[in-house]
Amino acid sequence: MKRIIITISLLASALVSQAQTSGVESLAMPFSRLPKTASSLAMGATPTVYDPSSFVLSGKDFSSELSYFGLKSDIPSNNLGVNLAYGLTDRLALTFDGIMSMGAEIDGIKSSDMAFGAGAAFAITKNISIGLSGRYLTSSIGEDVSYSAFNADIMMGARFDDFNAGFGIRGLGSKVADSPLPCSLSADLGYRLGFAVKNAVDFKLAADYYFCNALAFGAGAQY
Repeated sequence: MKRIIITISLLASALVSQAQTSGVESLAMPFSRLPKTASSLAMGATPTVYDPSSFVLSGKDFSSELSYFGLKSDIPSNNLGVNLAYGLTDRLALTFDGIMSMGAEIDGIKSSDMAFGAGAAFAITKNISIGLSGRYLTSSIGEDVSYSAFNADIMMGARFDDFNAGFGIRGLGSKVADSPLPCSLSADLGYRLGFAVKNAVDFKLAADYYFCNALAFGAGAQY
């Protein structure tokens, strides 16, 4: 019998460190690497909770999440995110993700960003999987300036008992006005600590090496 599982996420820690270079400032559509939901943010700003290669090994039939969160930066934004994942069979899964980001009005100009995508994963064995996801990106500033692009993630996943891991390339895509999209080599390691009956805490460590010579890493927990 299929079950819908509602997960409550707690922000234990989310630490990000970057080696800032001039290349970081020239990246196009940095919003494309925002966490899609609050639980992704709680897990160290990593999207692996709904990464196809991770989900297909989770043993779940279906999972969904709708989230709102605000980000404070040079241009504060309000963000609405969604993630859906569905296991077609024990070895094949499909995912859908999306985010809509509305920037605060500055000098009478508003900005907005959107990204929508879908993915699929296949479990090569009961412990190893491969996943591919792609998304359409669009960004606008005011009424006269807008851009669009496509990017893709290619990930390998592994799960052994309570440990899970992932490795691959995220954000591979086309240029926007001669500026590259934020693309990185990505790796993560997770552990599930189960206790009592049907209770568990997921811990996650993740790192991204961006090809503009920047490094980001995060750590988080989810109950």
